[in-house]
Formats: sequence, C-alpha cells, structure tokens
Amino acid sequence: MALITLAAVQSEPVWFDLDGTTDKTIALIAEASAHGARVIAFPETWLPGYPSFMWFGDEDYRAPFRQRYLENSLVAGSAQHRRIETAAREGRITVVLGLSERVGDELFMAQYVISDDGITTMKRRKLKPSAVEWDIFASGSGADLEVVDSSIGRIGALNCSENRRPLLRHALLSQNEQLHVASWPHFGLYPGFVPMSAEASMAASSQYAAEGGVVTLAPTIVAGDAYLELLELPEGERDRILSGGGSTRIFGPFGESIAEPLAPEVDGILYATVDESLLRREQEYDADPTSIVKPW
Repeated sequence: MALITLAAVQSEPVWFDLDGTTDKTIALIAEASAHGARVIAFPETWLPGYPSFMWFGDEDYRAPFRQRYLENSLVAGSAQHRRIETAAREGRITVVLGLSERVGDELFMAQYVISDDGITTMKRRKLKPSAVEWDIFASGSGADLEVVDSSIGRIGALNCSENRRPLLRHALLSQNEQLHVASWPHFGLYPGFVPMSAEASMAASSQYAAEGGVVTLAPTIVAGDAYLELLELPEGERDRILSGGGSTRIFGPFGESIAEPLAPEVDGILYATVDESLLRREQEYDADPTSIVKPW
C-alpha cells in the first residue's frame, strides 16, 4: 500500500505585498515538503491576498487599494514566479497556486500548477469573476478548463463559485481528473449571507469530491484583526467583515472529510495521508460521473 500526504493551506498572506507573500509561499512549501507532502494547494488569489476592499465603500475608497493591488499582482515569468518554481523543485512537491495574475493593466484570478520538478504545467483563469470582482478582474477563457498530469495523478483546479457550476465540473471530470483543488478566499465577508458562507462553500467542495469520486483539497485564507484595520473601512461597514474566516478541508472520494479541520483563526497547513489508490478513481461500483445516458 503506497501512501501519499496531501497539504491544503489555511493561512494569512502578507496583504497586498507581492514579495512578502512570495516569501511566505516559499516557507509554506518548505514546511509541507518537510512534512512529507507530495502536493500543496493554496487559496484563491493567495498571492497577494483576496481584495476584500472591493466589497466596500465608493470609488474614492477603493481606488488607492486597487492601484496597490495591481502593482503587487504576479506577472508570469517574473522573479517571484521563478522563486516559487524553484521552491517546488527543491522541495520535490507539486504546488497549486492561487494568485492575482497581471498582464499589463489587466488582472485575472488565476491558478497555476507547478510540478515537483519546478515547471509550471498549467495556467488558468477564473472564467467569470463573481459580483464586485468584476470591478478589477477580467474574465478567463473556456480553453483554460484543463487537467494536467503530475507525479501523483491528474490535477484540476477551480476558483470559488466555479466549483458550484455543473458544466465546469463536467469539463474537468471528463478529462479523468484524479485530484481536485477547490480554492476559496476567506469566509468573513457579509456574515449571515448563506451563499458566501463557509458551510455552503465546503458543502460544494464535498459534493465535487463525491460527484467525481476525486480527492478534493479546499484551501482558504485567514484574515487577522490587523488586516481589518488595514482596510480602514468606511463608517457603518465594519460589521460586514469578520476576522478569522479559515475553513480549509480535505475531502475523500465519497465527499467525506478526511482531516480534522483547523480552527477558523489558525494560520497553518491541513494535512491528510491517503492510499494512492484513492487518487485513481477506479471504484467499479461507482457510476461514471461524465457519462450521458440516453432515455430510450
């Protein structure tokens, strides 16, 4: 029986600081590697942090944050990107990175898969940013819906609400996806609004795992009190965001949680060790999730 250790991040970025968050990314990769993990998954726009500011205030409030965010978003092939590739190679660990990707003056909610030999094998972008995310992020392309080979199996990834979209799930599962990364931001925004809650989002991740028979990593961001102070929220809007918000999970191929969750405010890494056979989706008793059955 071959065992594989998987790692899902539940951590706080160095907010809107590309170099600082790159340093923390490399430290987390090294920590997971030292723990024996073969893959580490990061949250949505981990680098340089989810831009919560866009949910608050008016344009005068958001504009300075938006400019700082643009300047601290990652450019493919940059020194920061190469440093993370080197960390993956040195740690012999596959990295699924969530980031704000900059192309000129455009930003995308991207996910990169970096192999354990330090090569970026996939770069995809969120197809349709959600709600106010449209204010700063451009949309991706359907061509980005791909699954790539890795040393532990075929990996696919989606961002946040994409994991709730049946056609997107079908697109990845039909490519023999064996390990899925469902990346999420932090769950402190608009407390009490169910569609944006940790409970609803983790239920979607569990459903993805069960529907596809795939092990699913669901990494999330933690937002500390200092970050809330950094936002300098407009009067009357402070109660629309809470600190903490971590809800990282790892789900088995039947949708079951296979790792004891960290507390919402804990900054760290969630680990699960599984039999390699769970990544192969060969359960003969399970229906093919991508099959189409004619009703006649």
